[in-house]
Amino acid sequence: MEYKKLQKSLERDQARRKKADQERSTLMQAARILGVLGFLFVLPVVGGAYLGHWLDSLSSGYSVRWTVGFILLGIVVGGVNAYLALRE
Repeated sequence: MEYKKLQKSLERDQARRKKADQERSTLMQAARILGVLGFLFVLPVVGGAYLGHWLDSLSSGYSVRWTVGFILLGIVVGGVNAYLALRE
């Protein structure tokens, strides 16, 4: 009698461990995908901001035309990058 209870308990614990391992790998995969998407979206925006700021610093006077333009372009490029990465 005790042997059967112990066996059932061990089988239940083993099933719980397998389920936890499967859920953990899914969580890690989701975190990896979100991290990659973050880089794919953020890097063009930040790169556009730096490039635009550099071009604005070359002109005389105060101007943010290039900075705003390249930030908007970075948002578009980052969005396309993220879309293409999710489509795969």
